[in-house]
Amino acid sequence: MKASFQPGGGSPRQAYARLRLRFTKGKIMSEVEVRHLLARWGFELHQVDYHRSGSGVFEYTMVVSTIDGSKMQKMADPLRRMPSILEFRISPTGD
Repeated sequence: MKASFQPGGGSPRQAYARLRLRFTKGKIMSEVEVRHLLARWGFELHQVDYHRSGSGVFEYTMVVSTIDGSKMQKMADPLRRMPSILEFRISPTGD
């Protein structure tokens, strides 16, 4: 997904996605740490939800945005390598 440009050469539009991060028990990043990490990759966070399962797995679900839609795919590689992240899901919204 690439950033969409407005007709007539205007500014690019934000690209949005739902992001779910699930952390293993005892290795949970704080919301501030998640915000800083994603900001380094060029994302802003919106609408952060929290969930803790009975087994101790902690989950953040949020909307992320960026001007460069190709960053959505690039975000998956470092998330895949983080040992504290049990699962993640990136679901781009719209165009």
